[in-house]
Amino acid sequence: MRESLTQTFSAAAIIFCILAGFFRGWVDDVIQYIYTTLNSIPSVLLIAASILMVQVYMGNMINGARLEMAREPIVWWLLTAAFVFMLALVLAANLFADTVQDAFDPRRGTQR
Repeated sequence: MRESLTQTFSAAAIIFCILAGFFRGWVDDVIQYIYTTLNSIPSVLLIAASILMVQVYMGNMINGARLEMAREPIVWWLLTAAFVFMLALVLAANLFADTVQDAFDPRRGTQR
């Protein structure tokens, strides 16, 4: 069953490749758009799963800190730890995005 499914998809890919090369123009653009969209689905799912895991972790940390702050005496270091972790995560993401933009943006050149 699995081999026949692989052969079917391989045959369809070859046919689409031939059609894109033969017709060019908008047919090539549509086939390339479909391929790019289907190829990006695993990456999007991986990113979504990562975001959900971080969100659950941060939610648990903040909820635990909220419960601790409702107690007597107040335990403030859990909320501070959640804040520092979130600050470090956002700062790292921003620094990484700036580095990627500097590396791949041809219009910026060496302005910084």
